[in-house]
Amino acid sequence: MNSHNSSENSPSYTTYRYMAKRLYLFLLLILPLALFGQSSELHGSIKDSRGALVPHAVIELRNQRTGTRLTSRSDSRGQFLFRELKSGVYQATVQAAGYKTLTRDGIHLGSEERAQLELTVEPNHGSH
Repeated sequence: MNSHNSSENSPSYTTYRYMAKRLYLFLLLILPLALFGQSSELHGSIKDSRGALVPHAVIELRNQRTGTRLTSRSDSRGQFLFRELKSGVYQATVQAAGYKTLTRDGIHLGSEERAQLELTVEPNHGSH
């Protein structure tokens, strides 16, 4: 029995146990974050009815279940990006100077999905 006890008290065994406990705690803390921190991304572009990109359009994204609203703006190339989205069904509303407001319902995002959305706005002929 003495040889068994002496191996449990050896420096390498103590170090091994210490590292094993640290690894266990690390996994215990990190795994739930990895599992529950899953988010999606929605990116795309805003174009007009002739296919020209529409810069600086305001895009509002609303989760249709929770009502949570996020806002973004298309860049100089008409591109937009929403990150850290929860899975669910969304509604997108686009507003841009000189164009009619566009609303698109039923945008489905799954967990950890990277979806692309192309939106086309119509000119507002009444605004001169």
